[in-house]
Amino acid sequence: MTNIYSSNIQQLKAYFYSNLYITKENVDSFDILSSDNIKTVCIDCDSKGETCKLMSGFSHTSDFNNLLNKQKKENPSIETPNIENGNDIPIMFLLENPGTNWWGDDNTFMGKTISYNSLNYWFSKYSDFENKDFSKFSLSKHDAYAFNFTHLMYKYKLTNVLITNSVKCKPENKDRLSESFNLDCMTKFLLKEIEIFKPKIIITFGRYSLNNLNLLKTKNLTYFDNIKIFNVFHPSARKSRVEIMNNWYNVFDSI
Repeated sequence: MTNIYSSNIQQLKAYFYSNLYITKENVDSFDILSSDNIKTVCIDCDSKGETCKLMSGFSHTSDFNNLLNKQKKENPSIETPNIENGNDIPIMFLLENPGTNWWGDDNTFMGKTISYNSLNYWFSKYSDFENKDFSKFSLSKHDAYAFNFTHLMYKYKLTNVLITNSVKCKPENKDRLSESFNLDCMTKFLLKEIEIFKPKIIITFGRYSLNNLNLLKTKNLTYFDNIKIFNVFHPSARKSRVEIMNNWYNVFDSI
């Protein structure tokens, strides 16, 4: 990955933190990869009197590689996949908003207590390297998100992917959010991700993330110059796993 992308990711992390209240005992600054149990509050939501039930940040392939190297160092016998001669075109994987407990266990990426660069977009307890073959699409519902996002990265040799939600906050007692709430949140965070990361391609997963992106696009057309947008089934779509796999492959093969 080129230095400019590394720089952009650090810039994005700094922007996220500057727009959150972050509290942790005796912590003034912290390492974004190693810090867990960080209590965060969105400044905008707080100013509106909203209590965020769930919040999310983003994760980049560089974060995945950092964890991969750490695991390899701790256990050299692990056979980890490699991407050689990879494609570093900046690509954004876009979901809708924070979901609840994707894998049925404690999830430090989503919720009131989070680490903003947790790696659950790439990893879950069901997708460790010792037991899974990332060269194949997993038809298990447990692997719908993390494992198969990682699978796409390896199958198509993608080395510069940013995974994020279009809307970062989900207030308490609200499931489907209003258009105005979504637009305010996307203008604050997603637009900044697009401005800094400069994706050439955005893959929206599901119709709601596509609808959100189109809403943001109509208000900020200049940000979307030269960005190609593709929509695929959501990982949890009411389709068979084979249908979802074929849909993803058809779209990615055409890019």
